[in-house]
This record gives sequence, C-alpha cells and structure tokens, in this order.
Amino acid sequence: MKRKSILLLIFFIISCKENIFASETLKIVVDNNYAPYMYGHQKYAFGLYPKLIQKIFDRLNQPIEIKALPWKRALKTMDKESIGIAGIYKNKQRIQRYDYSQPFYDESLLIYVRKGQEFEFWDLDDLAGKTIGLNSGWSYGEKIDLAVKNGIFKGEEALNNMLNFRKLVRARVDGIIVDKVAALIVIDNENISDKVVQLKIPVSINPVYTAFPKKTNKKGLINAINYELSNMKADGTFKTIINEYIQNASERNSISTNSYQQ
Repeated sequence: MKRKSILLLIFFIISCKENIFASETLKIVVDNNYAPYMYGHQKYAFGLYPKLIQKIFDRLNQPIEIKALPWKRALKTMDKESIGIAGIYKNKQRIQRYDYSQPFYDESLLIYVRKGQEFEFWDLDDLAGKTIGLNSGWSYGEKIDLAVKNGIFKGEEALNNMLNFRKLVRARVDGIIVDKVAALIVIDNENISDKVVQLKIPVSINPVYTAFPKKTNKKGLINAINYELSNMKADGTFKTIINEYIQNASERNSISTNSYQQ
C-alpha cells in the first residue's frame, strides 16, 4: 500500500511538471530587507529563501518571478494579486487563509539587549513590563504574538532589524527580537558588537514556509514543492545552498552571549 502511494505521488509530480505548470510565470514575493534570508528590490531578490525557491522551481521546470517588497506590502500583494510568498511563519489566522508547503528552514529568534543591561530570560514572562522592538507587519509566531496581544510586554515596531538595533543602542527599547544570523549581519554592518549582547535562551524556533492563498487552489503545486524539497535534501543541494548563505555569514560575524544562561 505504501509503495502504491509513493508511485501515485511520483506519477502526480510528473503530470504536474508536464501539464499543470507549463509556461505560465508564477509570481512569489519575499521580504526586501531581511539579509541573509531575503532581500533586494522589486524583481531583484537575493538571499537564502529566493535561492531555495528558485532552485525548487527550476527543478520543476516552472518559470517564476520573485519580487522583494517591504513585508507589509508583500503580504498585501499576496492577498490582492493571489500570488505566493516565501519566508512566512504560520499562525492561526494565516492557516485559515493560506495553504502552506512543508517548512524549509528554522529561524532561531533571540533577544538582544544593550551591553550592561542584560537580564535573566527563560520565558516570555521575563519580558513583563519591558518594551521590545519588533518588525512592522510581522507575525513572530503564535506564542510571541499572543504575548504582545495580552500585554505581557509592549511591542514597538520599526520597519526592519537595522532600525530596531539603532533604537536599542539609543535606549529607546529594552530589547529586540531577531533571528540569530540576521542579527549578526546587522551588528557587523552597524559596527555595534561592543554595544549589544545576545541572551542565550531562544524566544522561539520558527519554521518558515512557502504559502499561497487558499482561493488559488495550489495544493497540487505545494505537493510538488514538498516533493522537490525532499529530493534537494536527499541529494545535498539543500545543504550546499544553506551553507552558502548561513554558515558563511555566521563565520564572518560573532557576538558575545550574556552569562545568565551559561
């Protein structure tokens, strides 16, 4: 039975390649300011997520156009034009509106504070009464979104991670929540490694996905994406692309970690 299911899936994928995808160019949007994961301007999208998505669709023989937009605009464009998006998190509201691929990367969200202003952090209750910098238009996952909604801490938004780090250094917020690798790049670019400290315990580990509005009926395409992503992991293509963007970025940058969680 299991073998029959696998054969049917393979037949389906081949059929998709030959009949469903064809020559129509598929549009996908990503964030324009979230290096090394996704960044760029309009049709010039760079970073890990565009690279992975482009490779998947190349292997599916499906033409795509990837646009890099401010995240709020990317989400609005996705809904308005009924197109795909990459690098998105899940939450309850989105699950009802979008169909998701399998996750293709896990982001480790951490708290960064000013050097000398470290505090003990084990869970979100430790942020009670604090003002924490967040990116405008982002969902940080169900747990963090709910903590903000319930007033456990105040979320103060900025357009991107760079502006949030600047607010942190200027003492306009008590801390910021950022993915580790994305943070290292901003810290290096802003030359502030002597001014900020990473708290060791992650706030959340968030999987990222490709998604399409349910009204586009892209479940067949999503199955094909999942199948090709699995192949890329098996043949080493996935790991090679990850190393190109993530390992290299991490090796070029470093930052101290506070001693509370040693």
